[in-house]
Amino acid sequence: MSIKKITQLSAIALVIASFSAQVSAKGNDAAAAAIAQLAKIKAVQAQGQKNLLNFDDLDFNVYSKQRWGDMRKSHAENITVHNADGTVTHGLHDHIEDLKKGFVNMSNIVTAHPIRITDGEYTAVIGETETTLPVPATTNADGSITPATKKVIKGSMVTVGHWKNGVMDEEWLYY
Repeated sequence: MSIKKITQLSAIALVIASFSAQVSAKGNDAAAAAIAQLAKIKAVQAQGQKNLLNFDDLDFNVYSKQRWGDMRKSHAENITVHNADGTVTHGLHDHIEDLKKGFVNMSNIVTAHPIRITDGEYTAVIGETETTLPVPATTNADGSITPATKKVIKGSMVTVGHWKNGVMDEEWLYY
């Protein structure tokens, strides 16, 4: 083999080696970027699961047991709530006062969450409910008394929540 040929092959080998090093470095950068992206996805999923657990506690322990002081665990002070009847409340205090109306002369409990979905900053949960009417006997405006029937009405509701910093800052209720 001639010196010229060896020189050409050496030059080609250097170019190939240099190109391989660049591809390898870019491959490592791509791998590092993919790993970073995967870590972000896992963090979002983990936060979504925490939000769903927080929501479970909200429905099963706070709402169903009327522990209104614990609403701050899942609701921002400045929450906006869109109710099924089209009304909107602004602020946690007004939201709680609105919820309390649902317990006048009746009990409301959430018994199950058969569907729980999280996607990024949003959760959507179907709640199975039981309402007992009326509890206890009530005196009507005309003075008549409605006896306690203890009749249980089963239903369902859907809550969609937007989460920020571990609490909902906006909520949509459908029932």
